[in-house]
Amino acid sequence: METVTEILRKVGATVTFRNGTVTVNAARVRNFRAAQLSRKNRLPVLAIAPLLHRLGRAEVPYVGADRPWVRLGAPRDRDGVAGDNLGARPVDFHLSALRKMGARIVVTRDSYKARAKRLHGTTIALPYPSVGATETVLLASVLADGITTIKNAAGEPEVVDLISCLQKMGALIELDTNRVIRVEGVKKLHGTEHRVIPDRMEAAAFAVLAVATKGNILVRDAEAKHLITFLNALRKVGGEYRVEKNGIRFFRTGPLKPYAIETAPHPGFMTHRGRGALHQKPLSIRGWRLFPQHCHSWSHSFEGGRDICTRYPRRACTPCCCTYRERKISHFRH
Repeated sequence: METVTEILRKVGATVTFRNGTVTVNAARVRNFRAAQLSRKNRLPVLAIAPLLHRLGRAEVPYVGADRPWVRLGAPRDRDGVAGDNLGARPVDFHLSALRKMGARIVVTRDSYKARAKRLHGTTIALPYPSVGATETVLLASVLADGITTIKNAAGEPEVVDLISCLQKMGALIELDTNRVIRVEGVKKLHGTEHRVIPDRMEAAAFAVLAVATKGNILVRDAEAKHLITFLNALRKVGGEYRVEKNGIRFFRTGPLKPYAIETAPHPGFMTHRGRGALHQKPLSIRGWRLFPQHCHSWSHSFEGGRDICTRYPRRACTPCCCTYRERKISHFRH
């Protein structure tokens, strides 16, 4: 939220907080440049499309934080990567989609610079159902000329929530089968009120904390429909939960059990949840698409003497350069 607030204020919007409610007034957006931010993550890339619609130009920081292939002497990707505490992850899907919709984008050492008189609808086939890339195309297509079809789109609750918010603002968005989203561009959007969904990653983190310590934690406002795969895995490793009127209660009554987890795009098991899956028995994690720091965070999240084995099927898009295979973890840091 801090990064989003900083971006909004830099481009001219006013942001106020009161009693858990955020009010944004974007009537006076005049600055297309938010090139220097106090924190590094991939969120600024999502500001490119809205700024192009408002001002025809956008400049956001290049936030590549960790480039392992550069250290290894491998060639750098043309569009670079954007990083946060999960390490280096490519934003080329975002940039490729924006270019296909008519944006001219230049990647410099410090920033992404984009220009467009008008974005136009097209068909975007994402190589991977990326949440961020899907959100970028949604933000670009709602005000673009014509119809935009997103194939292999992400279907996470956060994407559906964004669609719901955009629809309230006047957007025309249709969810189709087989990960297809169709957007008919409109002339303008308007303000609205929207209640964001609970953070399912935070809910999963507290669930793991309760099960690992044999505690009892009520996560207020958590929604079971957003955690179906995780809740199944939690029970299989020996955890338990109970859906209550004001949230979900997590606890454990017996010993933990071994379980093999295979990560996958939603509704599969997310890589961010991997480190909390097991704390007492051998664990096998098979990653459909993993990034280096996913494994790094897992490696420090298990008690001493537990084995972590990660495997990568042939279709994995980004091989991990710090694979932990049958490695003993000697301490528990989290």
